[in-house]
Amino acid sequence: IERHSMPKRWIPPSESIRKDLKGSSTRTREEALTPYIEENDLLKLLDDLESTDPEMFLATGLVSIFGLRLAELAVLKVREGNLYVGQVKNNKNTTNQKRKDRRVFAMDLVEKPNLGKKLIHLYKSQLIKLPATILTQINLVQKKNRFGDVGQAFRDQLLKNKVWKEIEKKNKDITPYSLRHRFAHQCHKGSNNPISIKDAAAMGHTVGTHMSNYGSYTTDLAIEKAFERHAENRIEV
Repeated sequence: IERHSMPKRWIPPSESIRKDLKGSSTRTREEALTPYIEENDLLKLLDDLESTDPEMFLATGLVSIFGLRLAELAVLKVREGNLYVGQVKNNKNTTNQKRKDRRVFAMDLVEKPNLGKKLIHLYKSQLIKLPATILTQINLVQKKNRFGDVGQAFRDQLLKNKVWKEIEKKNKDITPYSLRHRFAHQCHKGSNNPISIKDAAAMGHTVGTHMSNYGSYTTDLAIEKAFERHAENRIEV
């Protein structure tokens, strides 16, 4: 209004008024974080899907083992036995630039050390395809000019699974995105040689974003184990 010298018939409310209208949450940042799925729960889920719904086993395995965004199921490519992911985010930083596909890496379950290779083989060979509802939305991406419905199709399918429903009962805050968050947690907590924060590019975001979204993930048990490992490798300084 001021820039174009228009009559001041209406002016947006001030910042203080907007805050009063919006209100504020009493939840801490840690409480608001989407939790990660525990390894034993993921193992049960994948075992159930493999025997009852192979197509969702493939989709869920790809998301959780490779740390994909749900919508990235639409932009997967296999080259020389490796899995690559295209671009699904559409914002001012990516709209006008061509970004190369990023390679993603498997964070296998300890009980299934070659699961990542198996999933890549199934996807490339099409011995098992992604669920029909997800494929339908992938085929509509160009027409709709958005990827969100691919992720929604995945959510709708996963929420029907009985094992997933049991997991939800134990943790009311868990969501399908917890599969991706599991990958981030395991990168930093699942080994005596954790993945460097600098290698967060494997998940398709910046180090700052990685720290903002995943930097607070820990549990009392994880902290206890970290101090135990530290004690085992003490040196004099």
